[in-house]
Amino acid sequence: KPIPLPPTEIRDDALARAPSPSGRKIAMFREEGVQGSPKKNQVLEVWEDGALLRRILLPSSKHGKLIFDADTFGGPSWNPDETVLVYPAERTAPETTSFFDPPIYDSVSSTTSNGAEDAAANRGRQHMLGYGKSESWGEKYAKQSPLLDLFLVNIETGRVGMIENCPPTDNGEVTTFGSFALGQPRFERTTGETIVYTAYDAGGGAEMPRRLGLIYCQQRPSKIYASPVTNLLRQLAVSPGGKETSEEDGACYCLTLDTRLARSPVFGPVVEGKSKLVYMSSKEGFDTHSGCFGLSSIEWKNGRPVTSSQRIFLQPVWDPKDS
Repeated sequence: KPIPLPPTEIRDDALARAPSPSGRKIAMFREEGVQGSPKKNQVLEVWEDGALLRRILLPSSKHGKLIFDADTFGGPSWNPDETVLVYPAERTAPETTSFFDPPIYDSVSSTTSNGAEDAAANRGRQHMLGYGKSESWGEKYAKQSPLLDLFLVNIETGRVGMIENCPPTDNGEVTTFGSFALGQPRFERTTGETIVYTAYDAGGGAEMPRRLGLIYCQQRPSKIYASPVTNLLRQLAVSPGGKETSEEDGACYCLTLDTRLARSPVFGPVVEGKSKLVYMSSKEGFDTHSGCFGLSSIEWKNGRPVTSSQRIFLQPVWDPKDS
């Protein structure tokens, strides 16, 4: 049974606060200023029984701003063992350079930084959509990067890794002009080795090729995917300098192929080795900005969905008189 959490003052630099399933640990994401610099660091603090257990500086080389948004993209989620967190963050835009910049970018040696290598590959693309320029979601997300990636952080080793076996977001190139935007990640509860999340169509499904409109445009097609992360979890569990595995995880798979709108996945508790995934769904969808969703569920066992158990247990109610 989770331990009740006492009232806690939330400092101004706090971005998000996520209690663990048992209630014994609290993950606190903060944004801290750097003395003498306009740059800000993003830090994860893990507290246990009222004491600071660990501080982890989240690497700016791996991702941009952390995203904590209950409406659309979600926030951090613990694994069942309370050793790893999954969270969404902005994809860092690729480095670009002008055709008129110094010719050092014409030939980049193997000792040059990755940023310079990217800039050399993207020479002359500083005004190209997806490279130097980005398409905006508009409205509440006008200042947010158009693409998000999902990341795991191991609180014992402090290592951070990106979940790469997700739906294609960039057509083979590292850009911010992708075809799906990812969010609302959750660890499945039976083994804790699969991440379930929502993928919003931004061109990948060919129905809505442009991004403008999301928070108030709930008719944007979205599906729920699952990505195995067993090998990534093993890599992050190895302390720096230890022997790592090079095995890759299997491909992601879609859980809602025949449903036009699916989002907000949540797992129930594990009972007799099974857990139930519940999510909002609308099989046919709707063309207006907002509409009605139903509730669907899928049982999970041994880290995999039991597809024969998938069902809609609460149909969308379009007319209150029909409820």
